[in-house]
Amino acid sequence: MTKFNELSRGLPGMSRTMLSKRLGEPDPDELEPAALFWHAHARFDTSELPDRQVVIAFELDNRPERFWVLVESVGCSVCDHDPGFKIDVLVRCDLPLLYRIWYHQQSIASAVKSGQLRFEGEPALVRRMPKVLDLLSPAELGVDASSRRPVWFS
Repeated sequence: MTKFNELSRGLPGMSRTMLSKRLGEPDPDELEPAALFWHAHARFDTSELPDRQVVIAFELDNRPERFWVLVESVGCSVCDHDPGFKIDVLVRCDLPLLYRIWYHQQSIASAVKSGQLRFEGEPALVRRMPKVLDLLSPAELGVDASSRRPVWFS
């Protein structure tokens, strides 16, 4: 259990975002990639992706974990092991960057421009990745975020 998570659990009235802002960015060793991907994957904007299965793999710099997001007509699923499908887009970056992007502390455009966020794969899909990774708000999803039940495969 990490110190950041212990503090977060001990302060139920304070959001993790607010706690992070008050404490500064958590130490990279304290970040939990599985929790981040679980939170984020159901909010990917897949509206401009083709009407077929799309597999997005994430390689995290200096970390052993890898994650795969399967985008299908019924929604997104996240895997912490290789699901065995052809990878359409490979995303490379470090975990703190994903936290900053998905908690709106850094723009995707600046991360791409600086080389911190890199995409490889089918050019048409790579061009769409900044929009896909720009997470939808619960209001944009059209549902109460607490009622969504994304799928986790391990």
